[in-house]
Amino acid sequence: MSTEVFLVKAFTSNPNDGNLAGVVLDFDRSLSEERMQEIATAVGASETAFVSSPLEGGDLSVRWFTPSNEVGLCIHATISPLAVLHSLEELSSKEQLDVETKNAKLVASLEKSVFWIQVNDYILQAESLPAKEILDRLELSSSDLNGDLGVVEIYDDLELIVPVKKLKTLDSLKPKLGVYKDLCKQA
Repeated sequence: MSTEVFLVKAFTSNPNDGNLAGVVLDFDRSLSEERMQEIATAVGASETAFVSSPLEGGDLSVRWFTPSNEVGLCIHATISPLAVLHSLEELSSKEQLDVETKNAKLVASLEKSVFWIQVNDYILQAESLPAKEILDRLELSSSDLNGDLGVVEIYDDLELIVPVKKLKTLDSLKPKLGVYKDLCKQA
């Protein structure tokens, strides 16, 4: 059985940059959890989003799988299927979308071809992390920051928050997945 997979790079207008996500449209909910995991493993992106019809009255439902497991939240793999649906002209002209996930409901909106995702519930896990080591690994300086580093728990996932002052600084970051994964484990 073949499954169509879209590959999308989020957070960029340059095809050589961005966060890669796989996107599978499964509106009839024909894919089992095991099959979704197999597809995500074969795709090999950090996350693959599986979009289906909602169960509880939202506009659509999204689940995310890494090559090894399902995750509770992935913003770039939420934006990616919205971009696919928008490019296929499958999204209504609605400005706001209710997105069901396994752990929560998100609100997405489209403004001038830019998608925004609203995350309402999170728990601050750690503040004032050892900034020097983290900044060194990310090749940033303290003057690049707009506040303290932190770790938040969002729907069972831990996320490292690095508040930078300028979009230019964010755009210049070159993600090193091994380094990022190591930092998250230490935090």
